[in-house]
Parts: sequence; C-alpha cells; structure tokens
Amino acid sequence: MIPEHPAARKGNLVYNWYSKNAGPTERDAAWCRHGRKGVAASDDFPLDLERAPPARMSAMKAHLFTLCLTVVASTALSQDAAPAAATAAPQTTPPAMQKIDDLLSSAGAFFLATVDGDQPKLRPLGAHHVVDGKVWLGVGEFKNVYRQLVANPKCEVVALQPDGAKWLRWTGRAVFAEGAERERLEEVFLEAMPGLRRIYDKSPGKRMMCFTLAEARAELIPLMPPGEVLLDETGVSAGE
Repeated sequence: MIPEHPAARKGNLVYNWYSKNAGPTERDAAWCRHGRKGVAASDDFPLDLERAPPARMSAMKAHLFTLCLTVVASTALSQDAAPAAATAAPQTTPPAMQKIDDLLSSAGAFFLATVDGDQPKLRPLGAHHVVDGKVWLGVGEFKNVYRQLVANPKCEVVALQPDGAKWLRWTGRAVFAEGAERERLEEVFLEAMPGLRRIYDKSPGKRMMCFTLAEARAELIPLMPPGEVLLDETGVSAGE
C-alpha cells in the first residue's frame, strides 16, 4: 500500500495534495470535481510524490488544466446567458390589436371622428404604429383634433378595406402618452416618417401627440351585418 502523504492529515486528501503539489488552479479544479468526498491514495491521486509515475503526473496536470478551463468557461457563459435571456423575450402583440393595425395599414387612410361641443368632426389620418402591444395614433399638438380629444376623449376610428367588402369601426376613449413614453412614441413616429420633422420639430406647441384607445370596442363589419367583434373592453353591445 502506498504510504499516506503528510498533507492528508490536514483535511481533504485531494484538496491538500493539490494545494502542495499542483498549484491553486489545478487544486480548485480538483475540488470542484470531487467536492468534499475525498479519495483514497491511487494512481489518479498519488499521495506520495516519490512513488507517482512522472508520465501520470504530466497527464494529470494536463487533464486538470483542461477541466479548469471548462469550469471557468461554463461559469462565464452561464453568467452571460442569464441577462441575455431576460432581455431577449419578444414583445407580443395581442391578435385583436394586430388585426386592427393590419386593417388600418391596408386601408391606407382611415378616419377619426371626434366631437367639438355639440358638433361631430371627422378627418382622415394615416399615421399609426404598434408599440408595447397597442395600436397608437398621432395628431399634432397645435391642431383642433388634439384640443377636441382633450376636452372629450370619446372618439371613433373607421377604416374601409380596399375591396370595400368590410369596414373597421374602433370606438373608445383616447388616452395620450405622457412623460418618457410620450418622448419614445413621438420618436417612433418621426423615425418612420422623417418628413414630419419639419412640422413636428419638438418646439413648444409643435409636438406629435400619440394616443391609443382605452375601454374600446372594435368591429369588422360587412356591408350586410352581422359583423365580427375583434375587441370588446366595454361589455356593451354596440349598434349600427
């Protein structure tokens, strides 16, 4: 039997032997591999240096160096992967919102109805974007439509399919983005249509005001009803 190495009396055989004879890198790799179980004297862990074959020592050091690199690389990859996975989650758009956006896109121009006192008002719009799972529209801060929506946020959006077979009616309450969200959405609109920067230069009174519809109901209506309800946040049946 191979005599016990003196370091074995100080604690874990593997840890102490590598501390004395193989350097801290290989020692830590061996500790990771074998933990606190400890091992008996063997050719793999010769506790008596005088009896350890030189070829075995070289092979052990090469093996442990490779193992150490593997442990370090695996740790680094796992640390890098966690934040990447957290930030890579895609933002999903609800099917109803995606359908509304597709209908607005296919129509090209759509119409926004508001109220000015007791007088209905209607105008064509074209700018819309899906951001954070919602369809957003944009109007000028200096326009009457913005003042009307602030005074009475109840409104409707109407879009006709290119073939004229169906049309979209999207009814709800206009909710304008504020603060950092307003800045972010305004930039989304202006990046998509750079020509608008000549009008919406972000000086006082010349901002693009972005809004979506809350408490909304959206219907896709054929020329001959009944139509298809795409979205209903009101719980109220809307008539023609």
